[in-house]
Amino acid sequence: MGSSDTTAPSPEFLALLARAAGADKAVSFARFMQLALYDPALGYYRRERERVGYAEGTDFFTATTSAPVFGSLVSAAAQSLLKGDPAKHTFVELGAEPGRGILEGQAHPFAGYRCLRVGEALELSGPLVVFSNELFDAQPFHRYKAEGGRWREWGVGIRGDTLVEVPLDT
Repeated sequence: MGSSDTTAPSPEFLALLARAAGADKAVSFARFMQLALYDPALGYYRRERERVGYAEGTDFFTATTSAPVFGSLVSAAAQSLLKGDPAKHTFVELGAEPGRGILEGQAHPFAGYRCLRVGEALELSGPLVVFSNELFDAQPFHRYKAEGGRWREWGVGIRGDTLVEVPLDT
């Protein structure tokens, strides 16, 4: 959102944000992130598109993109922490990109392997190993700055067709 940003928000996202902002024309940074990342229609993690990998148009790559070694290391760590037979546990990965789970396509010692994607029901039962690598990196949070001897919350406002940082407690 700084002056070096060159990507303008889509008109659809601006309309979504304007509805959320109401008369204040601003939302907390946490609300902005929730809309930008997880809105069912427009959210970055909810849209069906290839985000991860080395292909043209992808945004980033992760350890699972580069080699299966990360999954092997996580599997070994989980086995060492379990107080029992891994073959009696289902390994559940939360928040993996479609087709990018850490154990997808790999041999593992667990009874089963499931990936729960963003937006899927969180139904867990039985002996499990629950793992999440990047889900918690992209959770909404509030943003504060210390100014003039006090903490102020900052959010995101709309000015025309531009997003701007705005103090929320003026």
